[in-house]
Amino acid sequence: RQRNVRKLSAIFDAVSDPDNAKYGQFLSLAEVAALTAPSQEHISTAVHFLRGLGCRDASTTRHGDFVSGTVTVGDVRSAFPGVRFGYYEHQLSGTTVVRATRRMALPPAVVDATDVVSGLWDVPLMADHLRSTSVVPVSPAGS
Repeated sequence: RQRNVRKLSAIFDAVSDPDNAKYGQFLSLAEVAALTAPSQEHISTAVHFLRGLGCRDASTTRHGDFVSGTVTVGDVRSAFPGVRFGYYEHQLSGTTVVRATRRMALPPAVVDATDVVSGLWDVPLMADHLRSTSVVPVSPAGS
């Protein structure tokens, strides 16, 4: 979970206000990362959770603000009995993704350590010229 989000918002307001003494004194990406980086405890919680799902590639981004990893549909099904997955296809681009057909409840410690979980039920963004068409379910996903 990112830290100091309110403080970052206050800094944003200050550096964006021509009447503020800090106007134009923007933070660098490294300064924003240092201010908002999750605690080591939260990073460890997320990595431990992913590894518990069978993830072998859990890692943090360069600035330490995201933890990512890959798990199989079968591993997620084992951890969350009853969850179902389906293939969804963008009608124009032909892009196909596997996504959960409903949300699942994460353990409380993981909820407390995260701001967002992606790749389970979200749909990838498409280029502007493709957004007018829809993403439709095409079949259930295997394990």
